[in-house]
Amino acid sequence: MQEFLLNTQPSSLGDVPDKTNFLRPNVCGNKLTEVGEECDCGTVQECKDQCCDAATCKLKPGAQCAEGECCSNCKIKAAGEVCRERNDDDCDLEDVCDGKSPWCPSDRFQANGAPCGKGEGYCYNGTCPTMQRQCTSLWGDNTLVGEDLCFNKNMEGTDYGHCKNVGSTYIPCKPENVMCGVLYCNSDNEYPTVPGRVAVTGECKALLAPEGMVQNGIKCGDGKASVHESSYR
Repeated sequence: MQEFLLNTQPSSLGDVPDKTNFLRPNVCGNKLTEVGEECDCGTVQECKDQCCDAATCKLKPGAQCAEGECCSNCKIKAAGEVCRERNDDDCDLEDVCDGKSPWCPSDRFQANGAPCGKGEGYCYNGTCPTMQRQCTSLWGDNTLVGEDLCFNKNMEGTDYGHCKNVGSTYIPCKPENVMCGVLYCNSDNEYPTVPGRVAVTGECKALLAPEGMVQNGIKCGDGKASVHESSYR
């Protein structure tokens, strides 16, 4: 598998925004905690927050926090308390408070390359992509991954069988990499779920590139994952 897949630990885009990014002047009472404020619960008349002084936008005496997933009753939760449950995907991880910040840390995932999906895939940027999932996405229900014989077409170097294209030239897959090129599926459905040109030979169905290529991160052999942007596998 590509080295970066094995060594990269992806993170989420869901980090708490930097308060210094706000361009407008700070206003205490607008329910936005801005630079120089410890909290902002609105005007004195509307504020119901037991932790925040609405008149000063500062924490009340004894309070450690006023908001955040790791804030409870004005106190920062102890390190190790769960602040974000793992989802149903094999590649997600449970996130816990660090005991210092009222905010839950960035969403963590298994490292890219960790086995998932009962051995059918590798973790990739927090998900477990597999050929079966991609076939279902492209062709709908009642769809399976095509037989190995279908993927032999990827050694032909055509628009419906290749591992990479450079301009108008289609580069065939090597025999050991035939599963890493165009994705072939076996579906009862006549048309794919997305628009595009289709190649059909017997029970071998493929949506032509780029949508029909085996997606990045999908396991396409033992120790191999598809990485189309970087190199020819």
